[in-house]
Amino acid sequence: MLRLIGGMPRDSISQFYTSGEIADKSFCGSCLRITNRDAIISYIAKPVCALPEATDSSHGSSPAHHSKKNALTMLLRDLTWDHSPRLKSILLDWSRKQQPDLILLQVGDASLHIRIATYLARNLDIPLLTYNTEDYYFKKHDYMRRTMRPGLFYRIFHHRFCRVFDELMKLRPVCLYNCDGLKELYAQRFGDHGRVLYCGSDFSPKKSADTDGPILYAGNLGIGRVDALIELGKALQGIHKELSIDVYGNAPADTVQTLCSGKGIRYHGSVDYSELRKLISKSRLLIHVESFDRFIAKDIQYAFSTKLADYMMSGVPILYCGPDSSEGARYLARNDMAFIVTNRECAEKQLRDALYDTRRRNQVVDNALRLAHENHDLTVIHAKFAAIIGETLRKEC
Repeated sequence: MLRLIGGMPRDSISQFYTSGEIADKSFCGSCLRITNRDAIISYIAKPVCALPEATDSSHGSSPAHHSKKNALTMLLRDLTWDHSPRLKSILLDWSRKQQPDLILLQVGDASLHIRIATYLARNLDIPLLTYNTEDYYFKKHDYMRRTMRPGLFYRIFHHRFCRVFDELMKLRPVCLYNCDGLKELYAQRFGDHGRVLYCGSDFSPKKSADTDGPILYAGNLGIGRVDALIELGKALQGIHKELSIDVYGNAPADTVQTLCSGKGIRYHGSVDYSELRKLISKSRLLIHVESFDRFIAKDIQYAFSTKLADYMMSGVPILYCGPDSSEGARYLARNDMAFIVTNRECAEKQLRDALYDTRRRNQVVDNALRLAHENHDLTVIHAKFAAIIGETLRKEC
């Protein structure tokens, strides 16, 4: 989201959020934070004027304790918010003071945010933009418990989410998506009135990739990615015993232990983004992996990693390893921007080509840079977003 709105003046942005964390106000002029704890307190018969001070981000209440996420806790949370008239009053009063021209909603799996955006858009009579990066509306499987068999609470939760989302779409918002596949999915259900704005990057690509730098993986080490990394490390060892993948990212101790048990893996922990940029630029090959597990592959089918934008803009060749069903894999393969491993048996050959085939390395880098400047350059993204806002406001005049 920050990469989307980063080109706008700070004072032109007001943010409402429900996280227990305190927002970095260097990116927005005004913030209102209401936690789950505040939502519960709102049912106590106290003067309404006491609550806004307690929930403003500059004097925020202490972060609430978050229970493990599941359909029941999500449902109870949404219901708690829905039936508090005090919260609606606080939100509406604060929003009126901000005098917004439009509302931008980051769509997640909490119906409370969708309901709030719908409520404010109607009461303030201003247009609504949505930014959607997930297919929650279509997830009939229980992704929180990681099972294809949804229980009673998940079916209630999902039915309610869809009903709230349907109400939102009746307002005919301008819908923004982070990839083509997601836009097409929602268009089949709600009609084709959305646009794609890919994740942006401000990387300055180097002229040519190193041929003796590290082989790098950076990012999320959850949802089955460790197994794919271990298999790639093993394949690298089949090429040369001195080859290994330098892995950066946060992970619990048991995950780190599993990862380090594999051959051809060197785990370095996490680094800040500025240091990661330097590591990417010095690399000879960038690795992106997804799990081959059938459930995970279905669950993340429309996920599009934000890391791919930085990878594509870096000028370093990319190797993708994972199922061909993911949106990221389709995007890379369709535009010939990476070495693709969708069959584990071909991993060693693709790795060998990615490391030593100079012609193919240059080809995939050229293709990636060409499309990255069109779809992912941060300056271009900011300009496109500003144009969409301008068009939306002119239609309302």
